[in-house]
This record gives sequence, structure tokens and C-alpha cells, in this order.
Amino acid sequence: MGRIWSDQHRYETWLLVETAAAEAMAAAGIIPADAARDIRERGAFDVARIEEIERVTQHDVIAFTTAVAEKVGPSARWLHFGMTSSDVIDTAQALQMREACDVILGDLAAATDALRDRAFEHRGTPMIGWLLVGLAMNRRLERPEEAAATTVDPISAPARELVRA
Repeated sequence: MGRIWSDQHRYETWLLVETAAAEAMAAAGIIPADAARDIRERGAFDVARIEEIERVTQHDVIAFTTAVAEKVGPSARWLHFGMTSSDVIDTAQALQMREACDVILGDLAAATDALRDRAFEHRGTPMIGWLLVGLAMNRRLERPEEAAATTVDPISAPARELVRA
């Protein structure tokens, strides 16, 4: 989960969004196909460089696109073309949330499997059950008076009285 929300992965996801947008715009004839290819093939970044640029610009997406543009070259003029910062951030966060949900669902499936295995492993193990009035009576006892008599919880006294009645 930590990897999904790391700066490195966040910027990787931003680059994925920027690349997909450039390719879609190239397919629609909005930007040159060569530019989309260059963005896909040369698009890269260094987290330290982004942080360095952000200290000056005070803007995370400008810092990111500037760092990527340094790697892409002249075709970078088409990077982020027609997009807002929110287009990139929101789309990337949705992708990261999907990744995080996949991790959570995998963990839940593993926990469910472990719980099911443990339940089958202990299906014959006697266990104490609790009711609002104290210990539940053991269903294996034939006489409820015996079950109430073995209860040590003072809250269960009303339950013993009900059994005697």
C-alpha cells in the first residue's frame, strides 16, 4: 500500500495519464503523432528534480511537467496540452485508489479464507457464548438448570431465576 501512495508512484501515474491523453489527442489529430510518440518513449522524471523545481514554482504539476519536459525535448510543448492540473491529479488519484482497493480486496479475501479455515479447524471445539444476561447455556446439556448453575457471572442470576421458574 505504501508503494501505491509513494511520490515515485504518484508521478508514474501522472505520467501514465499525460501519456494516455497525448496519445488520445494524437489519434484525434489534435497534436502531432510524433509528439505523442516522443512523450511515450522519452517521458521520464526524477523525484528529486521535481522537488527542486517545486521549491521555486510552488506548484506540483508545473514542477512535474517541467521535469518531464527536460527529458522529452521539443515535443514536450504538447505535454499537458489542453489539460488542467485537476485533470491529471484527479485521474491519477482514481487509478491509485483502484490499485489500493485491489490490495484491500485481496487482503480481505485472504482474511476471509483464513477465518473460514480456522472456523472449520475448530468446528468441534466447545466455546462459551454470551447473551445480554451473561453466559449462554451449553446446548449440549440436557437440563438447563445445570447450565445455569455452572454460570459464575453475577449478571446471569436473572437468567437462573428464569430457568427455575
